[in-house]
Amino acid sequence: MRIHFLAGFLALATPALADTIFSSGSMIYSGSGATSTRCSIYNAGTKSVTITSVGIIPYDTSLGTTPVDFQNCLGTPLAPDATCAFTGTLGVYGGGVAKVKGSTKSLRGNCTLYTSPGFVALLTEPMR
Repeated sequence: MRIHFLAGFLALATPALADTIFSSGSMIYSGSGATSTRCSIYNAGTKSVTITSVGIIPYDTSLGTTPVDFQNCLGTPLAPDATCAFTGTLGVYGGGVAKVKGSTKSLRGNCTLYTSPGFVALLTEPMR
């Protein structure tokens, strides 16, 4: 009886890590022409962090996210003191979202909206 109780208690004490959202807001450029979004994520912690997905935030956030054109955040954990990035082209809006396994406490990041072509920075917003 005592062994069954202990095993059940330990199972409850070690919950699975859930994905946590790390994102900027949706950014809108009021000018004409296409824009590109580039998001960078820096791991300021002492342990590697696993990023499970990345996407670009469209103006209508009810549509979910748009796939990225480039990313180097997935596949291997983001090591301490390392940075990864993802980009996408959507029109006159942008922003970025990443899903992270566990806590985002040690992550720093931002997304920048650029003119495309030309790559002049229009707006930058931190990821939280």
